[in-house]
Amino acid sequence: MSRFVFRLAILGIAFVGSDTARADIYFDSPKDADVNLFKPQYEAKLKDDPAPPTAEQLKQSEVLAHWLVYRLTKKQEYHSKPGEMARLVRECDTWITHSLPPEATNVPLGQALLKKMLEALAQVLAPPDQLSITRVNAARVLARLATASHLPESADVLVKVITDPKEVDGARYWAFRGLRGLYERNPKAPTGERREKTVEALVQFIERPNKMGTNTPIEELDGMRVVRREAIRALGAVRDPGVGTKKGAEAALALVRVLRSDKNVTPEPRLDEQVEAAVGLGQLRPDAKGDYQPGYAVANVGQFLIDFFGRYSARKDNTKPEPWKIYAARMEEALQELATALPGDATVKEVVPPALALLRGIQQNKTTTSEKELQGVLDKMTAPKSIYKSNDKAVVTPREGGS
Repeated sequence: MSRFVFRLAILGIAFVGSDTARADIYFDSPKDADVNLFKPQYEAKLKDDPAPPTAEQLKQSEVLAHWLVYRLTKKQEYHSKPGEMARLVRECDTWITHSLPPEATNVPLGQALLKKMLEALAQVLAPPDQLSITRVNAARVLARLATASHLPESADVLVKVITDPKEVDGARYWAFRGLRGLYERNPKAPTGERREKTVEALVQFIERPNKMGTNTPIEELDGMRVVRREAIRALGAVRDPGVGTKKGAEAALALVRVLRSDKNVTPEPRLDEQVEAAVGLGQLRPDAKGDYQPGYAVANVGQFLIDFFGRYSARKDNTKPEPWKIYAARMEEALQELATALPGDATVKEVVPPALALLRGIQQNKTTTSEKELQGVLDKMTAPKSIYKSNDKAVVTPREGGS
């Protein structure tokens, strides 16, 4: 897949040619004329009337949701016409915005519409042979709905998109963005079993064995990395270090493996993925049982920063430009948050100050910036032997010549 086609796939405007010979997997949406009969009054109710919705208005929520979502499945009407799928996605997005404060005064009615949209999206995504263009655009709407509404049950649908073996990576890309939006800065983010399943889905995707040959085009490899980067971002946003005694649930270990370019992570992580892993490790918080050992993670972040500074110093010799200052600023913020959250951790106390000094020097273009202080701290300190107390095999094995 070329880089151009992959980007179109993520945007949901590709895949048409490969699906044209297949049968429509569609859901019959309500007629425009029927929806237009009540739509103005429904919108006015949402915006200006806080009185409890009537049974008829709640029924209209279901009809409106089906009209918005089911149209994404119509190949003849929308798939082959330039701009039509993008228009349908924008219309879904508009109604999501209408359904939430501050635009919505009638919160119960808005919630009813959002929940019916979520149900309809789950229905559209469920058929194993659903058309790819439908899958990707439905996932785009789902990501927006989860991010804006913070409905905890949206995690269930997002996880199903990720774990469905017949799903396309273009849809998974949007599912990862939806999970990130659902958890990031959300004081009521899903907990318990929902969070556990989210962590497992993300870890297993990040660590999945990708089939590659020696002649795999770089565009295809980079496509895999772009999708995996979104999974890494989402895993950091969940803030859960995972479980050291359950294979496929080791969130902190998965992030460290990407960070240090572990030999078992394929394809080899790019710099942008490694930076996201460093940020994600800064976002993790200790588990209730005290199994997660953040000192191991921070020590590995320090080792990565030594390599990062080396690449930064040699940047004039690189053909690919990197946003070094942005990377440094994001990692600085994550390490600051970690130091604030874990003031008593010995490794954090030792590593974070020289790490922050190094990152600030990069941002300020200081010619005196050096990795020597950080390297000296790493050489002298004694970090935990593994990232989980319960699992002494939960360690990283960097590639030869890796960070």
